[in-house]
Amino acid sequence: MKSKIKSLLVAGYNHGWLSISFVDFWFKNLNLRES
Repeated sequence: MKSKIKSLLVAGYNHGWLSISFVDFWFKNLNLRES
């Protein structure tokens, strides 16, 4: 599940839909760096 969220966040950022601060917030919140 986490890898799915992670790929969505990264894809959203790459397409310019999401800001880096938004992505970073969720990475910290969900501890996505380890997954």
